[in-house]
Amino acid sequence: MKLAGAISLLLQYPDSETVRSARGLVADLGRTRGAPAAAVRAFAEGLEGVPLEELQRRYVETFDFDARTSLHLTYHLHGDQRRRGAALIELKQRYAACGLHLKEGAELPDYLPVVLEFVELGPPGAGARLLAELRAPLELVRSRLRERESPYALLLDAVVGQLPRLSRREQERISDLAEVGPPTELVGLEPAPAAAGPPLPGAGP
Repeated sequence: MKLAGAISLLLQYPDSETVRSARGLVADLGRTRGAPAAAVRAFAEGLEGVPLEELQRRYVETFDFDARTSLHLTYHLHGDQRRRGAALIELKQRYAACGLHLKEGAELPDYLPVVLEFVELGPPGAGARLLAELRAPLELVRSRLRERESPYALLLDAVVGQLPRLSRREQERISDLAEVGPPTELVGLEPAPAAAGPPLPGAGP
């Protein structure tokens, strides 16, 4: 299994298959050099001896209760705005054009494990270009995981460790996104009516 596929597996909700596969990942990646592979090995080794129920509890606490660690990457760019819906459709079409068709009812196309499957299965270079386009949300999630001292930060380190160094402009954009947070949808919302106050002096009945 390639590195992207290994990270995709380990970023999914843990079950008995995930834990069993993690043991094989350590052996397979033992022959792979570089910091990204070392980070994945360190994470996989950290699963050894931990009860499945505890791994599942950690996963839920990490990714389900904190919006800043959401693995649905376009959320960090568009929040729940309508623009996000268009981004999801574009991603799905992009996958289909490369022969990767998502099953009905499957995870959304911006879910990081799905993105990483595309990196592994898509045509050469296509996955790397997509990760580069999603660099800002990847860095935001990575930063939040580091802040929480989560072992899952190792897997995000492995993802971004295969990408070029951030430019100054990219760093500024990421800082702005981190400060402002995901946008909210305001279209269709009407302002609340002003509260009635006491009559003004001289006003008629």
